[in-house]
Amino acid sequence: MIAVALVLYKYFDYVANPWTWDGQVRAQVVQIAARVSGPIIKLPIADNQFVKTGDLLFEIKPSVFIAELKQAQAELKKPKDDIKSLEKQVGASQANVKMFTANIQQTKMALKKAGCCSTCT
Repeated sequence: MIAVALVLYKYFDYVANPWTWDGQVRAQVVQIAARVSGPIIKLPIADNQFVKTGDLLFEIKPSVFIAELKQAQAELKKPKDDIKSLEKQVGASQANVKMFTANIQQTKMALKKAGCCSTCT
C-alpha cells in the first residue's frame, strides 16, 4: 500500500516537474484566445507546434461577422432615413407657413377693402 502511494507520488511529481539527467525541463506554454468568437474553419497548426509572430493560428468562419456587419449597416441607415424624413417634414411645414402667411395677407387686404377697422392695416 505504501509502495503504491510512493509510486503515485513520484509519478505526479515527474508529470509536474519533468527532468532529465542533464537538467530540468521547462516548457513555455501560452494559452491563445481570439478577441472574437465563432466557429473555427481552418486550423493550420498542430498541437505543441512552435509558432512565430505573424503565423496564422486559426481562421474563424466569416459568415457570423458578415451578418453582424449587415445588421450594423442597417442600423446605421435608419438614422439617415429618419433625417431625410424629418427634412421633408420641415419642408412641408415651411410651405404651410408660407401658405398661412399668404392667407393672412389676403385676409388683411380683404378686410382693408371692406373698411372694417383701422387695426387691419
